[in-house]
Amino acid sequence: MAVSSTSGEEDHGFTSEESSSEDEEEEEELGPAQQSSKAGFFAYHVGADGKTPSFFSDPFCVADFRKPALLQFLPRVAAAAAIFTFGLYVNNVSQAWLQQNMAGYYEKNWVPVPPVNTTVILWDVTFASLPYVKSTKPADAFAGGAPMFVMLRFFVVPGPRSLRWTILCRWLVMWGILWFGRAFTIISTPLPNPDPTCVPKISFPDNIFLEAWANLPIVPMYPDELTCQDVLYSGHTVALTLNTMVILKYIRTAPWFPSNSSTRWCSTSTVFNVLGVVMLLMGYYFIVASHFHYTIDVLVGAVMTVLVFNMYHFIIKVSMLRKRKSRLCISPFFRWLERPAKDLKCWRRRAAEVLAQLHHDDDIIHGLENGVLN
Repeated sequence: MAVSSTSGEEDHGFTSEESSSEDEEEEEELGPAQQSSKAGFFAYHVGADGKTPSFFSDPFCVADFRKPALLQFLPRVAAAAAIFTFGLYVNNVSQAWLQQNMAGYYEKNWVPVPPVNTTVILWDVTFASLPYVKSTKPADAFAGGAPMFVMLRFFVVPGPRSLRWTILCRWLVMWGILWFGRAFTIISTPLPNPDPTCVPKISFPDNIFLEAWANLPIVPMYPDELTCQDVLYSGHTVALTLNTMVILKYIRTAPWFPSNSSTRWCSTSTVFNVLGVVMLLMGYYFIVASHFHYTIDVLVGAVMTVLVFNMYHFIIKVSMLRKRKSRLCISPFFRWLERPAKDLKCWRRRAAEVLAQLHHDDDIIHGLENGVLN
């Protein structure tokens, strides 16, 4: 169990207004009729010994799949997964259409230069400045490793049991929105494919809807599907940027070990922030150095991800403040999806106790040091 030494509600990944709203909601859910079971509830979510649940005490997340927890989070995870799948499918439809209609277009219709027999590639500042990396596997590895990094970070560490599901829901919804947006940008102004070595692998060349289905990662019968015309913006960049922002946003919510003034340099906030940024920059490098995407694809993908991430959390903040009547028609959905879980309050209570103890230890150490110096 550990808590970052930084104070404030932001340590838990929520603003103070969101937290106060959650507290009110939780107090209502734990009304007078349930006060007698409050201690038992606290013991279930935090542990009878006062310790927080962790991967080591529940390595297979058995408690998360008991009936109360399952009924609380399964519908929300299913809704978030549906949004993600819908956005990804629409994106795949656009990819299939591009591959069917735009392959070889620039080679045949380049204006004002007459048609050429070589691959048309736009000039790019990073292509001209960075050494060429022949393989696209490093870019795939970083883009695929980023989600695994997030899942490992938040699914196998101490924390509120609802934290992992809350982050998962937000993650899926934001990624679904970004996929949906990409479906329109890649067909609005199709750019020439920057990778001359890309060879498409299409199972349904005459049916874009079946091809979009075959291109879904959950369809095991077609593991090698590949399109080469979807360029702006980069899906690899979305994966890297979104997962890094999740790390930076929620890293202090459930740190791995205590952080006081003497250990702050190696706290989980520091270590994982650095790892996340390094992974992000290396991923960006390999995406453009391998000519997997143009620089503009990476820039637009990063900007879109940052905008969607911050807008999503702004909508959450507006939707969860019950004292303000939001005019957003999507507020009821977000209030349901982001309904605060009771164990977050228990976690904050325990976190405050540990944080106070860390500050107390710091005061003792400083007092002893001052006594020795004097």
